[in-house]
This record gives sequence, structure tokens and C-alpha cells, in this order.
Amino acid sequence: MDTVKSATKPDLKTQIRGYLEKRGYKVTEGAKILGKSGVEHIFDMLAQRDIGFVSRIISICIFPEGDTRIKWSAIFDFANKSYDTAIQDRVIVSASKFNQQAKEFADKQRIKVIDGEKIKALLDSKSEQIAKPENTVSLDTKSQLLESLTNLGYRVEEKTKIKGRSGVEYDFDIIAYGNDNFTSHTVGIDVFDEMREVSLGQVTLFD
Repeated sequence: MDTVKSATKPDLKTQIRGYLEKRGYKVTEGAKILGKSGVEHIFDMLAQRDIGFVSRIISICIFPEGDTRIKWSAIFDFANKSYDTAIQDRVIVSASKFNQQAKEFADKQRIKVIDGEKIKALLDSKSEQIAKPENTVSLDTKSQLLESLTNLGYRVEEKTKIKGRSGVEYDFDIIAYGNDNFTSHTVGIDVFDEMREVSLGQVTLFD
């Protein structure tokens, strides 16, 4: 009887790393970061991407197939160390499907969950690859800035209003929406084109 040798399927961590690196991220496994509390935290994976205009860092927690850790405590621990290290983009990748309660808990901690069949859809996606980090943003003129953001894969809107958590609406010169299917983020931009010094008041108002 003939036997057929099949190639070993890459583990989940390797697949996620490959996905991110193809999209211009520098990926570090077992990354150590000192938190504001003075405690050193270890992450399964950190993905970083710097386009010269904005720098992004994503903390990633991996739940491989057969992982029996209690998800509630693991989610809480991951949220705490991401908060302590001031990392806003947080993703959990789980080979097993999260139940609705666990997903809602993760969402409250500002963590995106990619689980079960969503992983296969992500890795099989044929979405256009985002430009490499060397394609940085030009700040010489507003039109060049808009063009650069578009080339980097952002969806750009000008003179946009966004409602804050307080319920107050704020005006932005430019809002750039980024989404690479792994995580999404929003960049608010105001343009000061007067040939004079920008005041502390203007910066505070923008903040």
C-alpha cells in the first residue's frame, strides 16, 4: 500500500507572522516591554509599522489549537499589560471559537478577536497588499498629504465631523481610515498652513 507524505501545516503563530510581514509589519515574537508600572511584560507577538507620519504597534495574543487556558483570565491579563505598555491596538487570535460572552468581554477591553473560521478567511483573503513602510507620507502640501495617505491604503475624508464620547461633535481637516483586515485604526489630522508659530492653545484644542 502506497503512503502519501503531506507537508506539515505551519502553526498558527507562523501563519499570522507571515500575513503581517507581507503587509509591511516588523514582527517580534516573545517581545518584552517595560510598562508604566515598572513591570516588564512579555507578549506572544508585537507587530510594528512606521510610515514616518504615524507609527503603529499591535500587541497580539495567540491561542493555538487545543489551548486550555481560561480565556477570561487570559483576556484580562492581556488587556492589563497592553494598557500598562500604552498599546492601543490589541488583537487575540484563537484557533478555537470564542463564545459570545468572551467576545463581548474582549470588546469592552478594546481587544479585537479573530477566531475559528475568521482566521481562515483572513489568511485566504486576496485583499490588496498595503504599501511598504518606505512609501512614507509627503507633508509639503495638503494635496500631497492626501495623495500619500491614499497610496498607503487609507480611506480619506476632508472637513469631517466626528462625535466624541462626551456627545460633542468635533471638526477635523482630515480623517484617515486604515483597515488591513487584521485591525483598523483612525487618524485625525488638522492642517495649520499659516506661516506663523502654532500656539499651545491650538495644540490643546486639537488634543
